[in-house]
This record gives sequence, C-alpha cells and structure tokens, in this order.
Amino acid sequence: MWEYVPQFYICTVQGYDKRHEQMRKFLRDMSIPRHKVTWNIVPRLHKGTQELSATDNHLQVMTHAVEHGYTYVCIFEDDLYGRSSVDIPRADDTLREYVEKNKTWDMLYLGHFPWYIQPFSHAYSVVPCISWCIHAYFISHRLMKHTIQYTAEQIQEYVAKRLWYVTKPGAMDTFLLLKCRDEFRSVCLYPQLVMQDSIKHWEGYATSCEWLNWVAGSWILAVILAMFLFTLVVIHFVHHRFFRKRRH
Repeated sequence: MWEYVPQFYICTVQGYDKRHEQMRKFLRDMSIPRHKVTWNIVPRLHKGTQELSATDNHLQVMTHAVEHGYTYVCIFEDDLYGRSSVDIPRADDTLREYVEKNKTWDMLYLGHFPWYIQPFSHAYSVVPCISWCIHAYFISHRLMKHTIQYTAEQIQEYVAKRLWYVTKPGAMDTFLLLKCRDEFRSVCLYPQLVMQDSIKHWEGYATSCEWLNWVAGSWILAVILAMFLFTLVVIHFVHHRFFRKRRH
C-alpha cells in the first residue's frame, strides 16, 4: 500500500522518544514503506514559541519537498493513531484512485477538525471541506511553493490580521485553512483515517460529524418521501371528489 505517494514526512522534536516509538508503530500499522519516510527532527522550541516552532517545522518539510520536485507529499505530525473503525486498505484504495484521477486539489486531509464537510457524502470518498488541524495531510507542490514564500513570523502576522479572535495566531493549520478558503482547494477523506493524541477527546466530534452527515442525508430523503406521499394523497382526494360530483 501507499506506493503511489511520492514521499512521507514526519514533523517531530528532539527528545520525544515516546512519540517517535508511537510513530514507528503507526507506520507499521498503516503499512507505510519505511524507505519513503523522512523524519524532520528539530530542537524543542527552536523558534522561541510552540506555535512558531511547529509552523517552521512544517515549512522546513515543505521546502525540502519543493526542492526535490515532488508533485505532492504526505505530512504527519508525531502523535497519531489510526481509527479502529476505518478499513485501511479501502481508505488507501480511495485515496489512490482520487489522486490519480484528480489534479485540482491542494490539501487532502486524512485527519482534521472540520469546519465544513460536503453533506450527503458516501463512505470512503474524498469530498470538499474547510478544516483545521494538520496532523495528517497530503499537500500539493503548488500550495507548498506558495506557502514557503512566508516565514513562520509572517504566517503568524497573516493569521493575526485575518482572525483577530484567535488567541494563539500563527499556527500553520489556521494559515492553510484561510488559504484554502480563499485561494486554493481543500478536500478530505471521509471518514477520517487518523486522529491525534493531543486532541483525542475530540474523536467523538469527528464521529458526530460523520453521523450528522448521514442523518442530514436521511432527513432529505425522508422529506422527499413525505412530499411524494402527500402528493399521492392530494391526487387521490381530488380524484375521489371529482368523480363523486360527476356521478351525482
């Protein structure tokens, strides 16, 4: 599996041995080829703050990917786990088919915190979305090349100017959300393939989004069926009244 992906990157920090071991297990569980994985390990808080340091880690990875000419890459943060409810081979087939047939996407989330997902989506499909969180994503060469024009500090300033209510501006995930909302195109795997330990308590939210997506589709079908039945009743009533009058 995953042979179609040009390269995988892991953004991590020196001394995070427990996370490194967790990620090695994650890679084995996902059957991701070791020869396709590059670890980007930076000193802790090398840019002074957590937000700037994490943003710069992603920038380093994107710079390396652009320099090597990859059409797209997959980037992981270092505290992931696969969702037990997801069929990994089926998800892999879905992603392979999508990236081979579609060239217009810029972000493809494997795990995320959705602001919006296209309603009425079928299971194991890739659908439009607007999302936060970048613990697991495919990103296109075009968006990486655009993003590395900024420094971590400039990204922080960009976000702060547009989302004044964000308490910790500068995170790369917010920057990419804004870029995909305004200039680029983001999609996601539905359902999500992976979650992140640091937001593990939000897995119920992801599950709820998927359930609500199904419910929304079910409600639409229910409304259509109700309208159809109502039309039949009206037709029957009018037909009955009309013929009764003609007999008299």
